Amino acid sequence: MDAETVRTGLERFIREQAAASAVQVTNLSRLSGGASRETWMFDAEVETASGTEHLEAIFRADPGEGMSSPGRELEYSVIKAAWENGVRAPEPLWDGDRARFGVDFFTMKRVPGETLGPRLVRGEQYAAAREVLPGQLGESLARIHRIDVDRYPRLRALPAPAPGV
Repeated sequence: MDAETVRTGLERFIREQAAASAVQVTNLSRLSGGASRETWMFDAEVETASGTEHLEAIFRADPGEGMSSPGRELEYSVIKAAWENGVRAPEPLWDGDRARFGVDFFTMKRVPGETLGPRLVRGEQYAAAREVLPGQLGESLARIHRIDVDRYPRLRALPAPAPGV
């Protein structure tokens, strides 16, 4: 997709989802990496009856019209279940369908930070983060294991151990 298609589509989609009177998408930029998804970051000013909200977000879509990725819907559901259960995950915003862009997509809040593993492992600026990260990962893993799959029917598509295991 080109930037103008993404910008105008997001503005209409967010206006509908947030019951907004106006939405302006700015700082739209396609992120590199991830051949299985098209990922864009953006900011949006969302005007509603209760005021204006500044939104820093991510748009993740299947790679192209006519192509589908069965895991995209499941990806949104996993992120939503994780976030709702206190896992350190981006806040999911809205799950979209192919009617808007011709591909399935979802939006989530953008989380600031570093995504390149080698920088996290070697960078001196991340020394303190390396001290707390193992505990945070363990805490998140424990929260993931406590998720009640019955509350999230889409998660039944995930592989699970045999009963009693």
